[in-house]
Amino acid sequence: MRAFIPSLALLLAGHAWGQEPDTDPDDKQEQADEADSSEEGPEQEPEPEEPTEELTEEVSPKEEDPTPGDEAGRDEDDGTEEREPLRPPPEDARRSGKYPFSWSLGGHAKVFAVANFPDDTFLTEPDPIASAFVDVRGKLFLKAGRLFTFRADHAITTTINRPVLGSGFPIQTGVGLTAPEALPLTWWGWRDNEASDLYVQGRTDRLYAKFSVPGFDAVIGRQPITFGAGRMFTPLDLVSPFTPATIDSEYKPGVDAVRLDTYFGSGGKITAVTSYAGLTYIYDDPVEGEKGIERFTTAIYAQGTVGVTDIGGFYGLVRGDNVIGASVVSSIGPVGIFSDAAVTIPYKDLDEKPFFRGTLGMDGKPHEKTTLSGEIYVQTWGTLDVDDRLALYASPRFARGEVWLTGVYYLGFAWMQEITPLIHFNIAAISNLTDPSVFFTPGFNFSIADNATAFFGGFFGVGKGIAEAPGQLPPVVFESEFGAYPLSLFLQVNTYF
Repeated sequence: MRAFIPSLALLLAGHAWGQEPDTDPDDKQEQADEADSSEEGPEQEPEPEEPTEELTEEVSPKEEDPTPGDEAGRDEDDGTEEREPLRPPPEDARRSGKYPFSWSLGGHAKVFAVANFPDDTFLTEPDPIASAFVDVRGKLFLKAGRLFTFRADHAITTTINRPVLGSGFPIQTGVGLTAPEALPLTWWGWRDNEASDLYVQGRTDRLYAKFSVPGFDAVIGRQPITFGAGRMFTPLDLVSPFTPATIDSEYKPGVDAVRLDTYFGSGGKITAVTSYAGLTYIYDDPVEGEKGIERFTTAIYAQGTVGVTDIGGFYGLVRGDNVIGASVVSSIGPVGIFSDAAVTIPYKDLDEKPFFRGTLGMDGKPHEKTTLSGEIYVQTWGTLDVDDRLALYASPRFARGEVWLTGVYYLGFAWMQEITPLIHFNIAAISNLTDPSVFFTPGFNFSIADNATAFFGGFFGVGKGIAEAPGQLPPVVFESEFGAYPLSLFLQVNTYF
C-alpha cells in the first residue's frame, strides 16, 4: 500500500529506502532476477535503469517511495478471466523469448481538497480560500524484450476555484505541472474565461522510446530528468525541480530530452543529457538579444564507487550558465551520508556574480519504525538583508523554480514514524537560520485499500510576516522568509489501476 507524505519527508524516504516509483513494472522483477543469478554462470549484463525521476542510481529525491504493495496500483495480473488473452504473458515466458513483446496499462486518479488561510495583512484578506483538484493519469508501456521500451502517459487535471496570486502562499499539489515543451502537447479548457471557477488542463507528460543493449541505454523523448543526491535541498537538480511546498511529488514534469547512459565496472556510470529548457524568462515571449544556447540544458554526469562511497562529478551548460558540481553518497555504519555541491558561473550577458550552493545531510533508522534525516544548506545566491528579498523573488531563477529560497544558511529536519502498519505520521521542517523563521509540513498517511491511500496534512510558517514600507516600490518588506507563509491544509485521496 502506498504511503504519501509531504515532499520534505518524501525526499528522505525515496533515498532512505532506495525506491523508484515511476518505472516500468517489469523492471523490478528483472532486477531481482539479475541479483539472484549474479553468483553463477557467465557475467550478467548490467540492468540499466528505467528513465525515472533520476539520472544516477543514488538519485531519487523527487519521486514518492512505493512502500510494500506499490505494485498493486499497477498490477498486471488483476484482470478478470475474460481479459486473460489481453494481459501481458508471464514473466518467465517473456524472458525465455516465447513472447518477445509485452504491454501494460495503468494509471491513477487523485483528488485533492486544499484550504488556504492567508494572514490579515494590507496585501491579503484573512478569508479562507478553498480549492479542489482532480488528476487522472493513464500510462501505457510497450516492450520488446530488453531491446526496446516505449512509454506514454497523459494526465488530465481539473481545478475548481484555482488559487491566484495575492492569496498568500498557495501550496502546490504537484499535479497539473508543466515544463517547457519543444513539441507542444498541452491543452487547456476554460483557460481564458476569468469568470469561470473551472480550469481543465491536459498534458502528455511521458512520451519516450528507450533502446538498450548490454552496457548502454539511449532514451529519446519526454522524460523526467534529475541530478544530485540532496533530499530537502537540491543544488544539482536544475531541470523542473520540486519545492518542499508540494503535496505530491510522485511524478516530476517530463521534459523533451535525449539521454545516453553507459555503464562500466561495479557501479560505474556516465550519463549525458540534452533537454529543451524553454525561454530564459517565465513569460512565453521572445527576449531581445536572447541566444539559442539559453533554450537548452546540456549536462554530463560521471559516477564511480570506492568501497561504500559513490562519487560523482557534474558539468552542465544550463540556459547559458556554466555549472560545475559534485555529489557524494556514503555511509558510516547504519547512518547514510549524502552531499551535493555546485558552482554556477552565470551567462556572460547576465549581471550576476558566480555563486555556490551546497548541502550535507545524514539519515538513518534508529528504530525499525522510525526514520530521521537532517540536512544543512548554504547558498551564496541568497541575501542576509530583508530589503533585498523582494528583488530575488522577482528574479528569473526564482520564477522558473531553479531556486526557491532567498536566504543563505538553512537547516532541515524530517521525522517519519509508523504508528500502525496502516497509519504513518511524518513531520519535516526547514529553518532560515538568520531570520529566524521555520517552515513546517506535518501530516498523516492512511492506507485504505491495496490500491488506495489517503493523506491529511498541512503547511505553515513561523516567523515575522509582511510589513509595509512606505516610500519604496513596491511598499512591502518580507521581515522573514517563512513567516509570510500562511497556514494551508489539504486532504488527498489516491487510487491506482
